[in-house]
Amino acid sequence: MKANKGRKTATSWRGTACETCTCYGDITVCLPPRCPNPRCDYQKGERLRIPGEGCCPECVSTSHGSCQHQGLTYGDNSQWSPSPCEEYQTLRTLTGHCCPLCVHTGASCSVQGELYSHGDMWSSSTCSRCVCEDGDITCSAAECQPVTCQPEENLVIPPGGCCPQCVSNPCLSGGEQHQHGEQWQKDSCTTCVCDRGQSRCHTQTCPDITCPKCSVSEVLCFLQDMIDKGRAFSTIKVYLAAISACHVGFGRDTAGWHPLVRRFMKGARRRLFVSKPLFPSWDLSSVLDVLCQQP
Repeated sequence: MKANKGRKTATSWRGTACETCTCYGDITVCLPPRCPNPRCDYQKGERLRIPGEGCCPECVSTSHGSCQHQGLTYGDNSQWSPSPCEEYQTLRTLTGHCCPLCVHTGASCSVQGELYSHGDMWSSSTCSRCVCEDGDITCSAAECQPVTCQPEENLVIPPGGCCPQCVSNPCLSGGEQHQHGEQWQKDSCTTCVCDRGQSRCHTQTCPDITCPKCSVSEVLCFLQDMIDKGRAFSTIKVYLAAISACHVGFGRDTAGWHPLVRRFMKGARRRLFVSKPLFPSWDLSSVLDVLCQQP
């Protein structure tokens, strides 16, 4: 505290040794400057110094040079331990790891010997998709839309698919299962299709066909041909020849036989075990000639 000499009250000025003085009436109060702590790093070679025209101390390096690393200044010949994460790396806790690791920005991912670049996406299974992010693998399940099925439909996941979908009920036929829209042959005349669990079948309609019957003329003309070839007719041979010529045979009901056939076969039964011709050749030939001329 000093006596004020000629200064107005409440005025301040800089005194010696960086003091700040203030006049309070006839009293002068001088205070030293308030300086922040510079916190010098002596391991880097820094020292505390008050500049020539300054009042507060500052840190200066006493070495001839300095180094910059990751935004920090290091004095000449000083040593330091680098940050665990180098430049262009990031600290991440990778999937399957407990503690964080330093990984390169844009690092690739390895999955079962397969290498994926940063940003690559792939399917790890039918219903999941994975992405590589700075060496870390993130997988997410597929999102499926809600589905409401009709009473005649079932909710199923199709082969190779992921999300469920509504499929019409199958059809059962003959112990076999058929899907909606599938066709199958029930038998030679019936085709079926599965329609939402119902088997709908269509049977082919066959036209009415009347097969021509074997005429007497055809049979006897056949026998005439055998006579022309010099064949002898025993009863058995004639009967077999008649059956061969008319595939449906004459049957046991003789009422439907042609009169000439009845006459011919009557003689055949009468002489069942005779090996010579049943009738003279001229007799049978005459009959056949007449029949073969008929339309």
